[in-house]
Amino acid sequence: MAIDGTKLTKLLIQHNHPVNSVGRMLLDYLALYQQLENPGKQSWYFHKAMDSNKNKLREMEKSFNKLAQNYNRATLDSLIGGKAKLEKSIASAYRAKGLGMIQLMALESKKSQLAFQEEIIALKAKVSHLRPISEYLEYPEEVEKILI
Repeated sequence: MAIDGTKLTKLLIQHNHPVNSVGRMLLDYLALYQQLENPGKQSWYFHKAMDSNKNKLREMEKSFNKLAQNYNRATLDSLIGGKAKLEKSIASAYRAKGLGMIQLMALESKKSQLAFQEEIIALKAKVSHLRPISEYLEYPEEVEKILI
């Protein structure tokens, strides 16, 4: 059974909530995959960038599959422990006197990492294992688990 973009769109609208980072990566991959599978429906500009889009799809696949490997190796406890370390690091940065520009940039980076870690923890509580990204083309019900 192939991925149906219309069904996924309706599902997202119906649940009316933001998509997590992993879900966004997956949706972006699936959208580009569908565009490459249906080149006749794409614009002239898309055709001119066909090689670039194919490379982008491969890079998206590599990136997601690397994330999936790390995700599958991690336990919920280790993710929570990593979150606690980030929170402690952020708290100690706030206690430091005279935060300069570089320290503020590092602090914002840690906050972004913390937000991503929280998303991964929430996802890990719902989905224990991520498949390689190409398998989601065959299992659309697995996509729904990640998105909802």
